[in-house]
Amino acid sequence: MTRRIPRFGELRFHPGSEERSAWGVFGDDDELGTLNLLSPAARRRGLDAVVDGTTYSLNWDMTLPDPTFFERKPLKHVVIDLGDVHAGTDDRYESYYSQSSTQWDALSHVGTPDGEFYNGRTERDVHDPARLMLSIANAAASGIAGRYVLLDIGRYRESIGRRVDNAARDIITPAELDAALAWQGSKLEEGDILLLRTGWIEWYEGLDSAARTSLAADSRAMRMRTPGLESSRDSAEWIWDHGLAAVASDTPALEASPFTFDDWDGFLHYRLIPLLGLTIGEFFVLGPLAEACAVDRRYDGLLTAAPLTMRGGSGSPGNALALR
Repeated sequence: MTRRIPRFGELRFHPGSEERSAWGVFGDDDELGTLNLLSPAARRRGLDAVVDGTTYSLNWDMTLPDPTFFERKPLKHVVIDLGDVHAGTDDRYESYYSQSSTQWDALSHVGTPDGEFYNGRTERDVHDPARLMLSIANAAASGIAGRYVLLDIGRYRESIGRRVDNAARDIITPAELDAALAWQGSKLEEGDILLLRTGWIEWYEGLDSAARTSLAADSRAMRMRTPGLESSRDSAEWIWDHGLAAVASDTPALEASPFTFDDWDGFLHYRLIPLLGLTIGEFFVLGPLAEACAVDRRYDGLLTAAPLTMRGGSGSPGNALALR
């Protein structure tokens, strides 16, 4: 397979830093980033990986986590009785934060420490109602569809006698990603979508109300501890050099937390979203899919997702399905 993009070490440097940037790789006017790698061939590869057509929703209950994390407000769902007109109901969603549960991050969601966004866009480009660049509407226009590879870090860790600690800042390194791929017998190809399972969702669902409330308070104080990717340049290089179109996990932030916003090494999002143009998914429900994969050791299939067509949106519910 011919590689379409340069290696990480061949990318130009972000001005004033030692960080590599993918600005211009997909064109100076590009607003899709790595989703450009979802070529017709990459999409067909996902179709070819479907064997029996079993479908798995990757979407969590829209009211979870409860209480909500960070400073996001809880969803209020109002059901309206249409009895005065006919038997039936209508409904509406109030105080709905699109990134409070299963979600995709738009490329406008995070800028660099020096205030720039993917492909050199500015805060004005992102916020000006006449521009609203890098919004989730770009991903929505063509949808997200391609071959997924589930990487079951949870079961890999169990196989080597070192379980994921979902209550800790349990770091997953690039070397461990390679080891887990080898353990599964999985190979990544350019344009694939990586689904990273730790078991965090299942762990959270086992918590009582008091523990959930405490965890939410920790998230607001930026001290919540969760497993995830190492916040390093090596992690960014690993993702880019594997040619991934998107990466989603079952954790709140993909990367290990707590994280800081002080510098490049404090927050992996800085490198992944504004520099590399990577679409990130969080809070994906991967447990049932992982159970099926563990039975027949088949870890790939077709992922489809329909982000919201919201011009200016900084994120969207996942709306994701996996077919195997």
